Amino acid sequence: MIVSDAEVNALIERWIGGDDAAAAELCRRYYTRVVGFAIKLYGHAMDAEDVAQQAFLQGLEGIKAGVRPDRFTQWILGVVRNAGRTQLRREDDALHVEVEMEDGSRRSALTELARVESKEVFKKIIGSLPPDQRSLLEQRYLSGETRQRMAFRLRISTEALDRRIEKAMERIRGALSRHFTTFVFNRIQGADLTLEAIEELRPTFREAFTLRHRDGLSVGEIAVRLGIAHRTVEGRLKYAYERLRLFPDGDYRQVWGAPEAPPPDRI
Repeated sequence: MIVSDAEVNALIERWIGGDDAAAAELCRRYYTRVVGFAIKLYGHAMDAEDVAQQAFLQGLEGIKAGVRPDRFTQWILGVVRNAGRTQLRREDDALHVEVEMEDGSRRSALTELARVESKEVFKKIIGSLPPDQRSLLEQRYLSGETRQRMAFRLRISTEALDRRIEKAMERIRGALSRHFTTFVFNRIQGADLTLEAIEELRPTFREAFTLRHRDGLSVGEIAVRLGIAHRTVEGRLKYAYERLRLFPDGDYRQVWGAPEAPPPDRI
């Protein structure tokens, strides 16, 4: 989607002025360009979408903080490149952060989150397709049917088959784009925290989150209390923040009804 400089500047001014819908519109209009650029740089679509999400978050927060890009397209692509480098460093660090998963294996918290969330979102999108489109994709990409065999069975040309598959893929891309925009918007806005949401976390992550934000313990103190590595505590907290859609530096003590503040050195 081609966006004029005037349109971009108008959206930026609206976002600076407090119009949240302007941020969502910027994400929507630049989704295809930003994700496509990230895929070229980093290859894997899931990794590219994660990098794109981080780039939009950083870019929109930067604009709110006073950054004024001369050319938004070139600027946001530069943010994508930097976000990708940061993500690669984090993934390298995450190799040392192990957390317990339900199947008994041990993966980094952010990797597991991305895998589960992407799988669930994609499953819902596929399930919402019309039966004929869903059947085409299942035959082509799950069963591995050739285009020639499928076209012969349907008594259409391979070109007509390609058009049908592309139509189904276009629906999927649109749904992913809407999900992507909503995800970024929710991350910018933060979330209201409830005890019920905390209770839904797995016990190990709930314990780390509670010690940090109810009891006010530092990451180092939690590691000593639980007898685990400092990095493992960080991994569990990151997982909790992503699941609850919270900011790591937020003050969430009020959900337990605990008005007293922790000691200054533990904030």
